[in-house]
Amino acid sequence: MIKGNLYNPTLQWETVKKLNTGLDVSAFNQRLSIRIDLYQNRTEDMINIIEANPLSGFDFYVDNDGTFTSSGTDISLHGRIINGSFKWDAGIILSKYKTELIEFSEERRITPLYGANILSQVGQPINQFYGYKTEGIYATQAEAEAAGLNALMPNTDLIPFSAGDVIFEDSDHNDTIDKRDMQVIGDPNPDLTGLFTSSLSGKGITLDIGLRFSYGNDIFNHLRYRLESMQNADNQTTAVINRWRGEGQETHMPKAIWNDPIDNSRFSDRWIEDGSYLRLSYVSLSYNIPVKPPFINSIEVFVSGHNLYTWTSYLGMDPDFSLSEATLMQGIDIGLTPQPRSVLMGIRIGL
Repeated sequence: MIKGNLYNPTLQWETVKKLNTGLDVSAFNQRLSIRIDLYQNRTEDMINIIEANPLSGFDFYVDNDGTFTSSGTDISLHGRIINGSFKWDAGIILSKYKTELIEFSEERRITPLYGANILSQVGQPINQFYGYKTEGIYATQAEAEAAGLNALMPNTDLIPFSAGDVIFEDSDHNDTIDKRDMQVIGDPNPDLTGLFTSSLSGKGITLDIGLRFSYGNDIFNHLRYRLESMQNADNQTTAVINRWRGEGQETHMPKAIWNDPIDNSRFSDRWIEDGSYLRLSYVSLSYNIPVKPPFINSIEVFVSGHNLYTWTSYLGMDPDFSLSEATLMQGIDIGLTPQPRSVLMGIRIGL
């Protein structure tokens, strides 16, 4: 028998209180419709992942702790732009939300997950990425010595940074890079999400298009964290070919040293990427054949595609993913299988 979690008899379901209000407006003989929804949710007794006592044999346990609110606005606008023998319908849906931690057993908690540090702090949005900010690579030994920064080791030794090491921001200006220099380096919550739709029809032909987007969300690329850290003999991506190799070389990739003694690969904004994207979510083209044989009401020939193309600067396989429904795990990409691209052709026959 293997225990999956520490026994917690006080664990209970979260309590969610919701407040919603909205407005629906139609105009021009319903050719234009607008819908606005405002909401605020208050979640109490949050189910939280809490670091366990090492003597228990577990890293974490699950408990109720904290209260947070989430509020947002959803706006949809749909209209018939052309209405005649040829019709054109178009629409847009926009969504924006924000979260805030209201109550917590601690003023601030940092939860380590998959190499990331997740910040929970009263008065702040939940699940922000918390780590080190970087400013490039020391190209020369003279540059490193002039900076005069040291890395604090687990045994409290101070080791000076040298040529080829990452330049970490000394936020408290004490010439030592340690946990006190950590700060918010990203937020997985998007500033805005939405969907554009368009439908063109005429003379039996219909063309439907959908474009989905997300803007302003950050992603922790865990695969790059594992495959560009150069800590051991594991395979790495071709990006490490550009690693620092000699005095004066200017690059964005630090030198390779076995076991990374100065911790150049620590959780930092090196691994945080912009997850904004625009995706051609679906395209469908169909044609209703005007011929109607006996006992057949309609014949439609169609071809449709899904997830055909994504415009993004994100280096991972897919910026549109969900590791888990858990709040603290949002925006962590551990290399999930990307959404498949598919094309379907067929005939619909109505009897």
